[in-house]
Amino acid sequence: MIQRYRVRPARKPLLTIAVALVMAIGNSGCSLFVMAGKMLMGDPMVPSEFRQKTGVNLQKDQKRLLIVCSSPEWAKREMPAIDYDLADGILKRLKRRGILVVESHKVARWFDDNGGAFDDPSQLAREFDTDFIAHIDLHYLSFQEENSPTMHRGKAHGDMFVYAVVKIDGQKHAQQVFVGEFSVEYPRYNPIPIEQVAPKVFRKQFLDQLISELSRVFHDYSMSETI
Repeated sequence: MIQRYRVRPARKPLLTIAVALVMAIGNSGCSLFVMAGKMLMGDPMVPSEFRQKTGVNLQKDQKRLLIVCSSPEWAKREMPAIDYDLADGILKRLKRRGILVVESHKVARWFDDNGGAFDDPSQLAREFDTDFIAHIDLHYLSFQEENSPTMHRGKAHGDMFVYAVVKIDGQKHAQQVFVGEFSVEYPRYNPIPIEQVAPKVFRKQFLDQLISELSRVFHDYSMSETI
């Protein structure tokens, strides 16, 4: 004879969770559900947008990525190294995640030797040992709240194109496999008065945020990283 047991759920943990959720409601905005989910299920991982759209896990599949950034000329006049800084910042984050990359200084050297631009990503496919080429095209960049010169708020948006390197008749070519748009705003809710943060410091904070969000397109991340 099989004896069956009925297990009663413990009340104390449930009460603890309920209290924690009430506290979270009082102290959070959009992060409430992330916090609640973490308490109940741990810190779930989110697959990267690139993996969702292409089925390629850059880390596990050990695929190498080359990144090129381009920005408007007016942005380069204020920050001459912005294209390099963005690409280098993203690649450093991806390397920490175990993703293979083409070093940014090697790509920068190629651009210096070839007029500072490329007409076709296939040029890069033939020059570098890589599996994918990402072109991040920044259209807009601002560090100031609109119509409020005394307030900081960073905004950036643009397009992203990713190409797979394939061989056709023995020749390397770049075939487009991913297209996406990005829009980043920081801080998300309220702008920061300039007397609280120096412009140079805020600019670095926003570019770090932009780099972080662009890098997440290529690597899986935990929900808590988006808070």
